[in-house]
Amino acid sequence: AWLGMAVAAFVYFMYKDKRLLIPFAVAALIAIIFVSSISGRITYMLSSEYVASSLRGGRLGRLGIGLEVLKENLWLGVGLGHFGGAVAMNNIPGSFYMDNYYLKTAIEMGILGLAAFLALILCVLSQGFKTLKKLKDKPEKELVLGAFAGMCGVLFHNLFENIFEVPM
Repeated sequence: AWLGMAVAAFVYFMYKDKRLLIPFAVAALIAIIFVSSISGRITYMLSSEYVASSLRGGRLGRLGIGLEVLKENLWLGVGLGHFGGAVAMNNIPGSFYMDNYYLKTAIEMGILGLAAFLALILCVLSQGFKTLKKLKDKPEKELVLGAFAGMCGVLFHNLFENIFEVPM
């Protein structure tokens, strides 16, 4: 979530005013250094203890299982709702939550479905960027820039968490 927020802020500042990137980076570094919960989380995530734990029953372990299932169903996948999401967890015994939404999509819809999904995302990003370039009205442009930056953050966050299935 923190990385997704950083991506959203980066996109916002890159479009709004690149000079804001320096204070943002300084504030992020200060938070990392002086806020113990942030520095502790980062330190733990980079430790061999975390990697071992994650391989046993966490994200890295589920990632490995997902890649194996994908190999077996590469082109067309296993079918929507049959792997690693809220629907599968509620209806398929032994199912689990796949953190990476793009891998979950590839497993369920195959490489062809993932390619179609990524093409859709690229179209949406492209249209958002074109809209930003066209808008002249400042309040409208701010609204679109905020939505565009937020969408970029969500798309990045989905590499590490399946947030499209969590409406809140």
